[in-house]
Formats: sequence, structure tokens, C-alpha cells
Amino acid sequence: MNKRILIFILLFFVCIAILAAGCLENEFVRERQVATYQDVYEGESENWKAKFVQNVTEFTLPADDEILYDVDGEIILTYKGNLSELSSVQVIEYSYVRNSGGGGGTEANPHERVYGGKFSYGGSMIDRSE
Repeated sequence: MNKRILIFILLFFVCIAILAAGCLENEFVRERQVATYQDVYEGESENWKAKFVQNVTEFTLPADDEILYDVDGEIILTYKGNLSELSSVQVIEYSYVRNSGGGGGTEANPHERVYGGKFSYGGSMIDRSE
């Protein structure tokens, strides 16, 4: 009789372990990565160079065929002139606009050549042609 009880207890724990592993797998596999890429946009004016870099990860959720996006990146502004020319400037403001939003920043008492900031967002649409 003791062997039967021992076998029953072992089978019970094996079943619990299998169920727990199945639940953990569902917990960790929430999304499926489809693609990753980087978009770089650059521009220049008389006094400034701008570089906008975005790193994009496309993914889908298991129960949905819609492609979602996770985006992070940064905007880098470089002053092309002589730094002494910035001594009379009290504030530099910069901004960018995209179809799905925008951002920007402010630098008080600028005395450096490079400015910028990081960004991140997610959503269901991204337009690479913008």
C-alpha cells in the first residue's frame, strides 16, 4: 500500500510541475518580435546640424495579428559656429514634429556645442516616410 501512495504522490507532483511550467511559459511569451530597424534622419541649416535617430522594434501579441511598435531614440543638435557666439544667448529651445506626436527641449545658458535628448514611445502606427 505504501508504494501506491508514494507513486500517487510522485504523479501528483509531476502533474503540478507540468501545469506550472505551462503557466510560466504563457507568462513569458506575451509578444512575438517581428523586426527591428533603425531610421536616421539628418538635416543642416546655416548654424546647426540635426540628427534624429529612432530604433524601432515591431512585434505582435499572440492573440492579435496587429503589428505594434516600440520606439526609442534621440535627437542630436550640433552648433556649427564658434562657441563664443553663444555667450549672449540665454535660452535655446528646440522641437520636432512627427505625424504621431513630437517633442523638444530647452537649454538655459548654452555654452556647449551639442544638445539634444532621448525619447521613447509605443503604439500601433509608425510612418517611416514622414
